[in-house]
Amino acid sequence: MADDFFGPASDLSTPTRPTLTPQLPLVGSPPSWFLPCSSEDDEDGTQISAEWLNRLVGNLEAVRLAGGIDSGDVTPGDDDVLLAAILALITQNAPDLSGYVTTAALVVALSGFVSADTIRGSSAGGATASFSFSTLGLASGVLVAADKSIAFSGASVGAGGMDAGAMPASGDLSIYAIYNPTTATWSSLGCTYATSHGETYTGAAMPAGYTISRLISVHRTTAASQFTPFVQVGRRINIGRILINAGLNSSTWTSVGTVPTPALASSVRLEAQQTTTSSPSNIWFAPTSPGATSTLTHPGVVTSWSSNVQNDTTTVDVSIVAPGTLYHFVSQGQTWSAWLAGYTF
Repeated sequence: MADDFFGPASDLSTPTRPTLTPQLPLVGSPPSWFLPCSSEDDEDGTQISAEWLNRLVGNLEAVRLAGGIDSGDVTPGDDDVLLAAILALITQNAPDLSGYVTTAALVVALSGFVSADTIRGSSAGGATASFSFSTLGLASGVLVAADKSIAFSGASVGAGGMDAGAMPASGDLSIYAIYNPTTATWSSLGCTYATSHGETYTGAAMPAGYTISRLISVHRTTAASQFTPFVQVGRRINIGRILINAGLNSSTWTSVGTVPTPALASSVRLEAQQTTTSSPSNIWFAPTSPGATSTLTHPGVVTSWSSNVQNDTTTVDVSIVAPGTLYHFVSQGQTWSAWLAGYTF
């Protein structure tokens, strides 16, 4: 027989649970049960012994003492002494959750997630642009993706516009997607590079109620404080091309001049065209100067070739190490033009 922890273990007990006993869910059964008397006059029911009662009291006291419950916590004789002891034991043995986020905080964090690969944006120029992206959230306890669309206007201040003031002139513009967890709404916020240019907004003018921000776009504005027309896919931004230099003809590694990209650009897309026709030639671009013209294995060097037809235009991607800085080298004494056609940040 198994150990009889709580059963009466009396000569008049039964190993089978009496049918009149309330059938609470059990995992397993004690070896003995109390047996009721056949009638009021019969004495064939289970006898309750002092030994059994003392054993029951001892078990209850063991739980109370383990939980550290005394008269300062509950009133002796109340119905919640055992409950208080059990709750105290649960608390004492609960894992340390300091440093862990709550479910509510996790939901907010997930809802404020922006997938960079899904960012799409565009502007025809001027001070306005539109963006879309995918984010995450919980719906009926299930993690789901949701598509969001937001608009930006550099002519306004606050949610949907600049954090303060106007769009910069010939300056860097950071655009953030911002999230209000109370209203579950998204908007945009623009600012200068000096104010904030990290993955989250660090300026002092976040609109009220918005607590989460994600960098979604960066731009170099025109002298008139406007966008150059652009189409954005992920972190690549294609723009209406801008002439960098129409006289690239150096036979040694030389700067191409200032490349009008935002400071956060990590690579640029260039269009290059040979503008003289006396001989086929190559033009090489590099993020840093290789020094000697023979160092064509220098990290980051890319090349374009022309068969001396002026309308031969090629597109190359070049990494950026220092903001706005590239170097070039031309063969055969020919002259090339280069335009900025886009960048990645």
